[in-house]
Amino acid sequence: MSLISDFRMNSKIKRAYQLFNEGKYQKALDYYEKILETDSNYVDAWQGKAVVLERLGDYSRALDANKNVLKLDSGHVDAWISKGMILRGLGKYQEALEALIRALKLDPGNISALNSKCIILEDFGEYEKAIECYDEIIKLNPQRTKSWLSKGVFLSRIGRYGALECFDKVLELDDKFIEAWYFKGITLLEFKEYEEALPCFDRVLELDDKFIEAWYFKGVTLDEVKKYGEALDCFNRVIKLDSQFDAVWASKAVTYDSIGKYGEALECIDKALKLNPESVGILYTKGNILKHLNRVQEALDYFNKSLELDPDFEPAKKAKEEILASIS
Repeated sequence: MSLISDFRMNSKIKRAYQLFNEGKYQKALDYYEKILETDSNYVDAWQGKAVVLERLGDYSRALDANKNVLKLDSGHVDAWISKGMILRGLGKYQEALEALIRALKLDPGNISALNSKCIILEDFGEYEKAIECYDEIIKLNPQRTKSWLSKGVFLSRIGRYGALECFDKVLELDDKFIEAWYFKGITLLEFKEYEEALPCFDRVLELDDKFIEAWYFKGVTLDEVKKYGEALDCFNRVIKLDSQFDAVWASKAVTYDSIGKYGEALECIDKALKLNPESVGILYTKGNILKHLNRVQEALDYFNKSLELDPDFEPAKKAKEEILASIS
């Protein structure tokens, strides 16, 4: 290949990479395919094509392109990483993990391979191993905020302590990392540390006033501290942003129920049921509202519907037992 041809090819590769980073995947793909028409052994073009197709969700074609990379260069670390994520897209999780282990044998400190391995371990529900994997990344790069965040999320998910320390580490590195504020608020809410959770949700909403989940959980937190009017304001903000969010209608119903506005509570819970008629919690909530209205038989019917879907749902079991004891 002449120097001029080589320069043109490199320019096309750079342009394809630029288009990919701009999210213009189809245009990037067109560039890679034009390069491969000229040189079918151009490894970087095959790798770029595989990555673009994976991003487009065309996993079968992505795997074909990936095979060409590894045929030309079996030690191509990025190709083994790409193969792992492509196989994940195809639902072949064990093969995906094996590809990533191969990448890490070639380059044990490769953060991209380790991060992809963490994602696959999450798919397997292997949260403890995923946490260990994030610890490896953090050891290599203690400033990597996303790894601290993911470790915190997994620690919270399995009920282990240390999640808050992880979120605080993220915020020490970047106090505008919105997801860290959000998950810190969620974790504090789960620990029933309501007064500490509220400033976290407030900070999220300072950074993004359309963050639906932050409005929702701020409302839930306010309900827990009996600030019912403020809770309703938050739920109304959620509904303005997304009126199809069934959980917010149910939570709004609970708040109305708490302040004795049973008519409004029934209207809200009926909207929630329309959106999600087989929600165990929503059926239970309607039963509870009916119970407070002394519509005992109707309440019992809804507790039974809830238990048909989940016979082990303790709140419905307890509520049913209380009703049966009161009428026996």
